Amino acid sequence: MNEQLDTEIMSYLMAIFNDETLCDEWLSTSKKPLGGISPLEILKKTNGKAKVLEMIVRIETGDFS
Repeated sequence: MNEQLDTEIMSYLMAIFNDETLCDEWLSTSKKPLGGISPLEILKKTNGKAKVLEMIVRIETGDFS
């Protein structure tokens, strides 16, 4: 997993996926809710962390749309 990735995001993802490979795959795959951009790319933008955390919360609550 990317060592520079925010620890809060890493913690949430590990709680969901419980597998670093799955976390890496999720982070590097484009997402429709992010405009077809991967979470790793969004994290480089202003308010990117908030957008990624919003997606994680949606996953945690069962909203996979």
